[in-house]
Amino acid sequence: MNEIIAWCNQNEGFLSFVLSAVTIVISIIAITTSFKVAKLPYRIKLKVMPVAYKSPDGLMVDFVIYNQGNIETGVDHISIADNNKLVLGMYRGDKVFIKPGHTQKCRIEIFDRIEYIEGNMIDLNNKIVITIHDSYGNEYVFKNGFPVG
Repeated sequence: MNEIIAWCNQNEGFLSFVLSAVTIVISIIAITTSFKVAKLPYRIKLKVMPVAYKSPDGLMVDFVIYNQGNIETGVDHISIADNNKLVLGMYRGDKVFIKPGHTQKCRIEIFDRIEYIEGNMIDLNNKIVITIHDSYGNEYVFKNGFPVG
């Protein structure tokens, strides 16, 4: 034990380096955690559940959009496209605002390649892409999970 104490007394620079390195690592962890906790109340996350059905006006798709975030957000643009990014339908209504924990229903009229959507209604399987743009400039892209309407 006396040898360890003597070695530590002779190597003060080494111990100072180790303590400084540990302090820097702990500071980086604390700063990173602080940023993540600070962003949490302003989280924005949307989920969508599309339901396709035929009406006298043609093929329609209702999107039930759920706001999983912590702040109210507005939906500026909704579109449905094929995997080649050819737009098959768009939301043409007024801007929709969704409060946290609430849902909003938007009706989309399909104006191109109706048979393509009918053939892929059960599972998107990366063949149909739903894109939503919110009022904060975020883009949400959904490529899987098209339920049968």
